[in-house]
Amino acid sequence: MTEIQNEEIVTELTNEEIAMELLRDQRNVILKRSDIYVLPDFPHSSEEVRQNWITYRNNLRQLTTTQTPGLGENGELINITWPIDPNGNNGPESIMFQVQ
Repeated sequence: MTEIQNEEIVTELTNEEIAMELLRDQRNVILKRSDIYVLPDFPHSSEEVRQNWITYRNNLRQLTTTQTPGLGENGELINITWPIDPNGNNGPESIMFQVQ
């Protein structure tokens, strides 16, 4: 019987892969923090506003297929066009860092 040993393979991520992971991480936080706005019993002023939140969140989900993120000199995400939320804000700062 032959014993096969697993070798640890260390791969180096490219800047593009790191940028995509950062984009996913930030997008996921925004999605989580905006979950409340698509609950059926959230008191929106109209059905149109509720639908706008649904559309916004769908646009967030599509970011990884519609954007090609990069990393700036300080490791920040660049080359991203964030969708605008129904309140007129965009990007991670729009909802990601708000206290809930």
